[in-house]
Amino acid sequence: MKQIIEKFTKLAEKDREVLKGLKNLAVQTRNYELAANLRTLEVEKYPEALTTSKEYKNAEVFDVVLRLVDMNIGIERAYLVLECAKVFIKKKGNADMKDTAKIKSKAKKIFG
Repeated sequence: MKQIIEKFTKLAEKDREVLKGLKNLAVQTRNYELAANLRTLEVEKYPEALTTSKEYKNAEVFDVVLRLVDMNIGIERAYLVLECAKVFIKKKGNADMKDTAKIKSKAKKIFG
C-alpha cells in the first residue's frame, strides 16, 4: 500500500490537478495526516496554492455577503464578480476582454 501511495505522490508532484485530487480523496476518506502531507507538498511545489492572499480573503468575505442575499455561487465565482465590479467601476463601464482575461488568469492562479 505504501508503494502505491508513493507512486501516486510522484505523479502528483508533476501535475497539480492529480495532487489536488489525491488531497481531496484523502480528506473524503478521513485520512487527515495524508491530506496534510499532500497539502504541504502542494504548497512546496505550487506556492500560489497558499490561500492567504489578500484577494482570497476578500473573496471569502464577499462570498459570505453574497450568501446573505441568497447568492450561493462559491468563492471562486465570488472573486470573479468582485474583481469584475472593481474594474467596471474603475473604468466607468468600459471594461474589455483584456481586463476580463487578466481577472480569469489571476483567479486560476489563486484558486487553481
